[in-house]
Amino acid sequence: MAEKHDPFALAENTFHGAGKTIEEAIADAWEHAKEKRAEPGVYRVVDIYLATENPIREYSVLIGNGG
Repeated sequence: MAEKHDPFALAENTFHGAGKTIEEAIADAWEHAKEKRAEPGVYRVVDIYLATENPIREYSVLIGNGG
């Protein structure tokens, strides 16, 4: 029998970060991940959000396990 899909698995294993550049937002997300005892490894950017006026004023990202 197939395993049931856990709809909250991704949410439980993602970390949010924000910054004025994508690099800053990803670094912030990694800092939050480390605070929650995330292990070093391969992560992926799950989603990117932009706060815009002109130009873009902030990036917000979610990272999650990618391996």
